[in-house]
Amino acid sequence: RRSRRSMAGRRGTRRCRRAAVEHVYLDVDGESITATYPDMARNWIDPSATYDVAHLPFLVRFDTATILRDAECNDVLELSGPEGADTVPVTPGRTVVIGENRLQVDAVRPWAGLASNPQGLPMAELSLLRGPDGREERVFVHAGAWLRVDERTALLHRRFDSEDALEAALGQGLPGAESARWGVIEDGQVQWIESLLPGCGVELESGLQATLLEFEPSHEDSEGRTGPAIRVEVAGAGGERVAWFFANAHGDDEPIRFDYPSRLERVFLVYAWQDRQATVAAFRNGAFWGCTTLAAGETWMLEEGALSLRLDDALAAAFPVGSDESGVFEAVLTDAGRQWRFREGETVRLDNTLVRFARTGRPPEVCYGMTLADPDDGALARFSLTPGDGFEFDGWHFAQAPAHRRAEDLAVLNVERSADTASPLWGVGVAAAGLCGIVLSRRFGRRPRA
Repeated sequence: RRSRRSMAGRRGTRRCRRAAVEHVYLDVDGESITATYPDMARNWIDPSATYDVAHLPFLVRFDTATILRDAECNDVLELSGPEGADTVPVTPGRTVVIGENRLQVDAVRPWAGLASNPQGLPMAELSLLRGPDGREERVFVHAGAWLRVDERTALLHRRFDSEDALEAALGQGLPGAESARWGVIEDGQVQWIESLLPGCGVELESGLQATLLEFEPSHEDSEGRTGPAIRVEVAGAGGERVAWFFANAHGDDEPIRFDYPSRLERVFLVYAWQDRQATVAAFRNGAFWGCTTLAAGETWMLEEGALSLRLDDALAAAFPVGSDESGVFEAVLTDAGRQWRFREGETVRLDNTLVRFARTGRPPEVCYGMTLADPDDGALARFSLTPGDGFEFDGWHFAQAPAHRRAEDLAVLNVERSADTASPLWGVGVAAAGLCGIVLSRRFGRRPRA
């Protein structure tokens, strides 16, 4: 963000030779930076702000992080309701009373989930809970897309404009051949063909040709196996052959794949028309298994002690965010089989109480080991940065930005172009760069933007 502040904490500064700034971009809106560099911008860029951006004339690599002083953190739920306000400590195993609800704290962990965004896609987030210990497998699925969870299980998510449209789609049961596709493997990748019309096919760079001759919804082979199958002509250096290929059953040595997700052993149709709620219809071996409507956090037990399905979220416009990308934490609590997730900084209404999860305390103090490098010539300089220290190279001054709680994993630096640097772009460089911030993931060597 634009700044004309001078760099603080210059003790320990060392000087090296000079280099010019490469490119400068003025008045760049934060939303553009967010779209171009989502990993960096998610935590440090305000989409509504305006920035000046400069390319550094070298690579910056985050090598090591040494903890000088551990972080201190206090996790609390801030409650606001008809009976007033209260602050409740959050530690795993503790019971928290919110109104008429008694919730148990399961965990405080990095948050991952769906981030609401007007430019996003309709999505659902679900967790499959397997075995007696409820081992979780979290999945994200886009509306209109099939997701193969494993060799036996598939999910389809769809979004509707009204409850009537949703009910009408549920009444149609399992999707048919429109969910199927076939393809040919080349170099470990499948070249998919979405059509089952006779005559469609593909020719690969290797010279292998595959042509679909026939599709049968129920085919029986000489060994008595029955099921959906396609008959394909395969021609290549080894000659020509014609063979039947059953859906979802391919050999490792066969080049043809026939994917028919709605005919797997377990199929879940996850249909939504409102945010944070979905109707789930389950099918087993093609037969109707059951149907229920879940609110976010609710779990449906399908096989006691073996398989349950939990709806974590469903949004009309969202992006999936992994736990290593979000930069925020969440408190996870359970009550009568429902999971409540309170994301840091987000206010959630539970009955008549507003609940907000907050983390207070002191971030860790860290010493960074950094390397400046040229893509062709290798390392130019190696240096360490402690809080309040600084390092200068070619007229660029590096220092740690204010401490933050992810300092052990992310190095956030303030970068300033020295005013006494002689450069053809000196005037533009000072005006454009000023005091700049960069974010680097450890051992990540791409060229950062200041």
